[in-house]
Amino acid sequence: MEDIFNSAQFKFLFNLDTTQTIRHSSISERLSVINIEFFQQAYELTYNYFSTYYSRLQREQVRLIRVDSSMVAEAANKLIEGMNVGCKKDGKKQIKFTVAFDGDLPCMTKIFTNRKCLSEDTTIPQVVFDYARKDKSAIFTFDRGVGKRETFCRLSQQGTSFVTRINPKAKYKLVRELENGNNRLVGSLELIKELEVQLPKNRKEHWVFPEETFRLTITRHPEDGTEYWFLTNLFEIGVEEVLQYYKKRWDIEVFFRFLKQELNF
Repeated sequence: MEDIFNSAQFKFLFNLDTTQTIRHSSISERLSVINIEFFQQAYELTYNYFSTYYSRLQREQVRLIRVDSSMVAEAANKLIEGMNVGCKKDGKKQIKFTVAFDGDLPCMTKIFTNRKCLSEDTTIPQVVFDYARKDKSAIFTFDRGVGKRETFCRLSQQGTSFVTRINPKAKYKLVRELENGNNRLVGSLELIKELEVQLPKNRKEHWVFPEETFRLTITRHPEDGTEYWFLTNLFEIGVEEVLQYYKKRWDIEVFFRFLKQELNF
C-alpha cells in the first residue's frame, strides 16, 4: 500500500501533491482503528459500480455464480477465533473463506471459524442460499463437496438453478431417460446417457425418494474411461451448456490462486 500511494499513477489519479509521501507504519496505525464495516461497504460500492459498466450478464447471457471455499492459516496471536485443523501443533489457526464469484469479482463472502464448518456441505449452501435471495436469476455451480440431497431438493423447491457433480455410482431412482448418448463427443468427454432421476434422502435404514427430480448427465473420458456425473435442475438447456457451466467453475480456483500467490493471502 505504501508503494501504491507513493506511485506517480496513484497521485495523478487522485490529484495528490507529487511530493506527498506516506510510510507503512502510518498506514498500519490507521487501518487498526478503522471500523471493519467501512471495508465491506467500500467493496460493495466498488463492486456495484464496476458491475454497472462491466456486466458479465451481457457477455455470457447468464448470471453464473461460482461458489467454493479456501482455508487460510495464521499465527494464533493474530486470530481471536480459528480452527485447529489436523494434528499439527505449530500454533497456527485457520479460517475458512467461502466465496461467491461471478467471473470478474467476488459478489459475496462469508468467514467461518468453527470446526463444525470444515465440511463444504455446511458452508457452500449458506452462501448459495443467501445470494439466491439477492439474485433469483443466478445459476450456481459448485463442486461435489456439496453432497447432501436435502440441499439439492431445497434449491429446486425455491427455484434456484445449479450445476454440480456427484460421485459416480451414486444411488438414484430412474424417472425417465432423456437421451441415449451413444458415446458421442461433448467437448472432451463421451456422453453415455442423460436421465431424469430422483435422489434418496435417507441412506441408513431405508431409501426415501423426494418428489423433486433432477437431470443426471453421465459422461466418460475417452482415454482412461473415468466417468463424470453431472447433476442439475436445469432441463431446458443443452448438454453442452451443462458441461460448459461446470467447467467455468474453475474460474474461482484461478481466483484463489491469484489471491494466495500474488497478494500473499
